[in-house]
Amino acid sequence: MTTLNGTIVRANATFCRWTGYAPDEFIEHSTIQLLLTVGGRLLFSAQVAPSLLLQRSVVEVRVDVTRRTGGVLPTMFNVSRTRHGDDEFDEYSFFVVEERHRYETALIDARRKAEQGLEARAKAESALQAINRRKDEFLATLAHEPRNPLAPMRNVLEIFSLKVLTDPQLIWGRDVFKRQVHHMTRLVDDLLEMSRITQGKLELRKARVDLVTVLTSAIEDSRANVLASSHELNVAIPGEPILLDVDPTRLLLTIQNLLDNAVKFTPPGGKLWLSAHRSGNDVVITVRDNGIGIPQADLESIFEMFSQLQNAIDRSQGGLGIRLALVGLHGGSVQAHSQGPGQGSELVVRLPVAEEQSIASATRQPSMTRPGTAAGC
Repeated sequence: MTTLNGTIVRANATFCRWTGYAPDEFIEHSTIQLLLTVGGRLLFSAQVAPSLLLQRSVVEVRVDVTRRTGGVLPTMFNVSRTRHGDDEFDEYSFFVVEERHRYETALIDARRKAEQGLEARAKAESALQAINRRKDEFLATLAHEPRNPLAPMRNVLEIFSLKVLTDPQLIWGRDVFKRQVHHMTRLVDDLLEMSRITQGKLELRKARVDLVTVLTSAIEDSRANVLASSHELNVAIPGEPILLDVDPTRLLLTIQNLLDNAVKFTPPGGKLWLSAHRSGNDVVITVRDNGIGIPQADLESIFEMFSQLQNAIDRSQGGLGIRLALVGLHGGSVQAHSQGPGQGSELVVRLPVAEEQSIASATRQPSMTRPGTAAGC
């Protein structure tokens, strides 16, 4: 800090170290101009002093400061005129040019590296998008191609079904053939659904349907699997219609998927529960079982495509978890609840009812309980 005529009244330890002077050697005894080289003094008189009078500040002035031991120190300073009480002073901020240059160089290098990193990230994202696009195209092709051989296989199976077979091995082979064709058909259908979803080509054919009718059809379609595993299915569905604006085929497949998963992931002789009820402007469909349960860490990820629980891989029998992804396309939601492995699980689907649907209050609770053989389904 200096007076308006340049007399130094204060200097910090860093400036003293740079110049080699002790504070008492130039404070009140020297001016800022005397610390500059001849060229620096001329620049100060010609540019700095007039600018301070007019603008009260000057920035980035390049001058050389003389050292006490000889030699010069290349510097750059900013100066501003400020008032302290009744007096005005000039406050200087000096920077050693070499250090500033290193600092600026480091900043430039950091910026260049950041730009290179952003460019590399953009290229990586572009590559990932291309890979993802090719994956979708491959899955679309993969989903369509197997449909060609499946059609004649189903025809052959239909012919076998019309024949009266007495040979136990032929009967066994036909049943295996039927199950595997069913699994393959469902797998291909799931691949097609997933391909349509990822490519944004899925079209929902919505219609006004009665939820009770859809639930009844899903129960009938899953009955064989339930009985084959010796499960007990308890049903509580409304006694009056609940109208929904949904794609009936996909809603049926979604509920059937929930029931089939409950069957698959419940040991033989287990219990299953299917219920539905109104909740405000929504209908709540719940499928519960006392099966292998779901780890807490997997409660969210099970709704992702291709998701498989580690303790359920050996029970997987086809299906890619696509059906639950369709609930969101109907304006609904899916939640999973479980206390952990071995504690069973509960999946809850919420769907909006048709706008003019009246509240249904009555319920009916039929129970489908029939012992069967402890066979897989």
